Amino acid sequence: MLVSRAMAESITEQFVQDGYFVVPELLGPEHCAELLADIVESFHSSPPTPIKEPTFRRHSPLALSESVNEAISMALEYGYTPLANFLKTQQELVELSSITVFPNAAAQALHRDEANEGHYLVSVFINLAETRADTGALTLIPASHHLDIGGRGEPIAIEVPAGSAVFMNSKLLHNGAANTSSDRIRSVLYFTMGETGLYGPPYSILDEVAQQALTLEQLQPRLGQSRIAANADSRPQLLPDCSILLPLSSEDSRTKLLLCQNNKIRRTLVLDKHQDTWIDLLQEIECHPRELSIADLAQRHKLALPATIESIATLARDGWLCW
Repeated sequence: MLVSRAMAESITEQFVQDGYFVVPELLGPEHCAELLADIVESFHSSPPTPIKEPTFRRHSPLALSESVNEAISMALEYGYTPLANFLKTQQELVELSSITVFPNAAAQALHRDEANEGHYLVSVFINLAETRADTGALTLIPASHHLDIGGRGEPIAIEVPAGSAVFMNSKLLHNGAANTSSDRIRSVLYFTMGETGLYGPPYSILDEVAQQALTLEQLQPRLGQSRIAANADSRPQLLPDCSILLPLSSEDSRTKLLLCQNNKIRRTLVLDKHQDTWIDLLQEIECHPRELSIADLAQRHKLALPATIESIATLARDGWLCW
């Protein structure tokens, strides 16, 4: 299990009762920027998928790039257990796409993506920028996935910081709100797991991705690739095939680190003064991958253990480390 049993049980309980749950700040800012670049590229390479209220709102299917695959893997660190328990008949990747909501987009009508009794889909929306009610946020009626009950109260807007993920039962009544802002977009990567061929969903996915018939089991992160739930016993390593470069000079007085993968720069990190210890931590982790626990690292560098766990967790979320 990639998350603690208590966390998995809490997430599963909320998903069963309310039909959704939120993972705040799943992805770091650089990863969000990479995914946004993938979405912009898809505008030029992929035909848009039909969507409710298409004016100033666009669905664009995505290729399974390294950044997209990494985002799915991170989301499933949290979502694998509730999805595996819920998707009883088929656990296939059936959508991989994006939603971009521009200013002046009208609100969609409340709807369910599918309402096929005894059949199952779950969509995961990863917000790549801060999402507010006035930027076209996802709104939903909690518990409305129970078709015989109809939900509880009025729709609520899911306002979340950048990088946050929303897991949603596709039977939940929801819509995309109007974007009444003058200068902000809501940009979302989303993927859907479940059954093919149901009435209702647009199945926004490229043919070359759909033909792979990827399953929940295939997409979940493997042992040694976890990037959440850091604790004192976690033994970190750099992401596979990665190394760290420390440039000789920077444009300002702050230290700049580069994470390289297969001779390409994957991440850039500009350190503030209070983060200078991160250089020593990263270099030692690079020299001793999965050999030293976070407790060992804290002791070696005379650092407080809670602060060291927090630093390692931040570096993992931002795409530098796993364990």
